[in-house]
Amino acid sequence: MKLKKVAKNAAYEINNLISAKLTDKDLDEVTGIIAKAMEQAVNKTSDRNIELCMEHVNPDTDMAHQIQKDIKRKQDALITNLSSLR
Repeated sequence: MKLKKVAKNAAYEINNLISAKLTDKDLDEVTGIIAKAMEQAVNKTSDRNIELCMEHVNPDTDMAHQIQKDIKRKQDALITNLSSLR
């Protein structure tokens, strides 16, 4: 999924949520929507990067496994940080 599409979906959800002034609860919901959109984008990008690495490097080599582990570790750290925004 392209970031632009993720952003449009998030903006649409936010637009439907906003009335006149955001309450604390509304602000929490908007933050959750944005975090969810960011997580989806990160997951899609990370999955695609792993696919590309595996296409160019033999999956049985240590290098491919190391790259995959490194991407997964960084993705998990980012998602943990994004989840703390909720």
